[in-house]
Parts: sequence; structure tokens; C-alpha cells
Amino acid sequence: MDCPSCAAKVERAVEQVTGVTAARVAFSTQRLIISATAELNADNIKATIKDAGFAVVEESKDSKQQESGLNGFLTHNSKLVITAILFSLAMIAGHFNPALKQGLLYAVTIFALIPLAKKAFSLMRNGTPFSIETLMSVAVVGA
Repeated sequence: MDCPSCAAKVERAVEQVTGVTAARVAFSTQRLIISATAELNADNIKATIKDAGFAVVEESKDSKQQESGLNGFLTHNSKLVITAILFSLAMIAGHFNPALKQGLLYAVTIFALIPLAKKAFSLMRNGTPFSIETLMSVAVVGA
């Protein structure tokens, strides 16, 4: 989750699950607290959170030790690194063939838009049609 607004989106999505009376996300600790009337299936809650466009990480002893260094950076930012490399290749290709540059830049833009658009659509399905993800997707398509 990137912001308190994202935490509210998770809360709204989980509150729609049958049996959940209240859901609260502590943004600072990245934890979900659920009040329920009946037995809940944890897999159902996880699926709802994933459908809302967020990842579920279960806390364990091993999860407290995060990867560090270059390997940890690449693991968590692989799409960003790929986008930066493709953008650099497009700019270099532009020195040799301007038409190729335009085509590659369109491809890079679409590649970078896909995860954002997926999250925007999943948020729309869960009752948040006007999110920052939707706004950014519309802006990218318009540009």
C-alpha cells in the first residue's frame, strides 16, 4: 500500500465479504484487522484483497528478514528496471531512426500502463471508480 487511501480501498473491499462486520487497515504497520460474525475463510479474504489490486503478505519469522542490496532492489522493482531499460533503448534507437523511436516509446508506455490499468479496473470492480490509478490511466491514454 502506498497511501492511506489505498488502505481505505482494502477496507472497503474486505467489508463486502460475507460475514465481515468491520475491517480496519493500520497503514503505518500494513496490517488488516477484521471483525466478523462467523467463521471466515482466510483464502476468501486473500482473494478479495488480490482482486482489489493489492498483495497479501503473511507475517512469519522469515518475512522479518528482508532482502537487501542489489538483489532486493531488483526483486521489488523489476518492472521499473525493465521500463527504464526499454526507455533507454528507445531513446538510443531514436538517434538512428526517429520512426523506430516513436514505436518503441509507444510500446514502453503500454508496458508501463498495464499494471496501473489492471489496478484501476480492479478498484472499479470493488466500488472505487474514481481512484488515482484511474486518473493516471486516463491521462496516459490521452497523452
